[in-house]
Amino acid sequence: MPRTARKYWRERNLPVSQAPNGRVSAVGAELDEWLDDFRQSGGPRRKPAPAVLEDAIRASLSPAVVDLQDALGSTIQAIDGLVLVHPKIGRGLPPSRLRVFPPNACGRDSVYADLPALESPFSEAASRHLPVAKEKHPGKSRNKVFLAGYESYVHDHGALVLHPGRTDYLRTRALEEAFDNGEFTEAYVNGELEILTDLPGLVAVVGAIVTSDEHLILAQRRDSEGWGSLCYSMSFEEGWEPGLDAEPVDVVRRGLSEEFHLDEDHGVVIDDSRIQLLGIGREWGEFWNTVLAYIVHVPCDAGFVLRSWGGMLDGPVDHREHKGLAAVSLRRNWHQLLELADRGSTVTESWLARVNASRAGHLSRGEIHPTHGRARLLWALNAFPPLGRS
Repeated sequence: MPRTARKYWRERNLPVSQAPNGRVSAVGAELDEWLDDFRQSGGPRRKPAPAVLEDAIRASLSPAVVDLQDALGSTIQAIDGLVLVHPKIGRGLPPSRLRVFPPNACGRDSVYADLPALESPFSEAASRHLPVAKEKHPGKSRNKVFLAGYESYVHDHGALVLHPGRTDYLRTRALEEAFDNGEFTEAYVNGELEILTDLPGLVAVVGAIVTSDEHLILAQRRDSEGWGSLCYSMSFEEGWEPGLDAEPVDVVRRGLSEEFHLDEDHGVVIDDSRIQLLGIGREWGEFWNTVLAYIVHVPCDAGFVLRSWGGMLDGPVDHREHKGLAAVSLRRNWHQLLELADRGSTVTESWLARVNASRAGHLSRGEIHPTHGRARLLWALNAFPPLGRS
C-alpha cells in the first residue's frame, strides 16, 4: 500500500480488511501469460497471430520505458509509453466491477476534502516547482484526483477498487517539472519508491471509440498547451474531475458527451456493457500521469459520429479539443493500422488516403499520442482481428 493510503486508513481507524493490500499479486506474471489475457480482451472473437501482437507491443515501447525495463529487469510490464500498473484485467472490466472507495469520494456530494493528499517526497517537490508551474500555466488551478491506492478482489469476479487522493492541476504540472529533471528516477529504480503504487500524477481517463460498423475513431488534438498537442488520439482524453465525476465511467460518459455529442440528449444511448476498462498504466518518460484506458463500443456508425462532432463546430472553442476526426475500418485496414504501433510512425495525408478514411474537420500531419495512443490502438486491433483470419 502506498504511504499515502496507509496514513488514510490509519487516521480513520478503518478495519484492516477494508485497507488496500498493496501490490497486485499478478505483478510478477510472465509476459506470455499477460499476452494470453491481452489476446482475449475483445471477448469471444477470432484472435490474430500472437507473434504479430508481441512484435507490435515491443515496437510501441518508448525509449524511456525501455530504459526503465532495463534498469528494473522483468519486474514491470509495459506497452507504448505506459508502465502497466494492473496488467491482469484480461477481457476488460465493465463499470459494475470497478469501484471507488470511499463511494462518495468524488461525486457532487463528495468527501473530497477528506481524501489523502500527496506526501513526501512528492509534496516537497511540488512546492519547490510550483512557481515555475504557475508561470508556465497561468490561471486558476483546478482540483484533480491521483491514485492513492488500489486493490484487486480475485474472488469477487475480478473486481477492482480504486482509492482516490486529492491534488490539483498546478501541483501536477509542478511534479512534472521534477520528473522531467530526473529527481525521482533513481528512487524508483533502487526501490525507495514503488513504480506500481507511488502514483502522484493526476488520473486521466482515455477512451478508444469503436463504431457499430467497426471503425476506429482517430481524433487530432488541436494546438494548445495541453498534453499531446496536435497528436492523434484513439479517441479522447479527459481528467477525473472531482465534483463532476463520481467514478471513472462518469469521466468516459462526459468525454463522449462534451467532445462528440454522443449522449442521450443527442439520441445516443450507451449502456454500461459497451464500456470496458482494458488497462491501467502510468505514463513514463514524457508525461507522468496515471491512465485508465477504456474501449467504448458506440451503437452508431462512423458517419453518425463524424456528423455529430461536425455539428459542434459552431460551439464554444473550449468544447473542441480536436481539430478533426478520421474513421478507419478496423478489419479492412488492420495491417495499415498496425503500422502506426511502430514508434516513429506518423499519420499523413497519404496514409489517410490509403486507408480510405472518412473525415471531418481539418486534419494535418501528426504523431500518434506519445504515451498511450499506440496502446489503445493495439487493444482495439486485438478486439477486431483482420478479415480472413480464422
